[in-house]
Amino acid sequence: MIAEYAKLKEEIAEKEKELKQLAGEIQQYLNESGLERLFGDTAIITRKIQERTSLDMEKLRAVLEPEGLWQEVLIPDQKRLKELFPTLSEDLQEKIKEGIIIKKFAMLSLTKRKPGD
Repeated sequence: MIAEYAKLKEEIAEKEKELKQLAGEIQQYLNESGLERLFGDTAIITRKIQERTSLDMEKLRAVLEPEGLWQEVLIPDQKRLKELFPTLSEDLQEKIKEGIIIKKFAMLSLTKRKPGD
């Protein structure tokens, strides 16, 4: 069982590596062609762009501490910062925006095609 398990883990790792490489090639093709969907005989690949937001706490501390607001968001809590944000001056909001990091990435979604599609 151990040998079989080890062999399967190795095969899965190799397949994941191949899948990652192929996904990169598909992303490159989509970028170069300006497409967001690819239609194959048996499946459809759709690219969806997603964003993830994180906070640069050092920049935020430099902005919020002089205003006496650092304790309000001392524990990194995006929800609390989002609630506090509209109550702040426009100038302070702009400074806080400099501490917000938005990461975008593309996800590929695979849909199997039905016969006749």
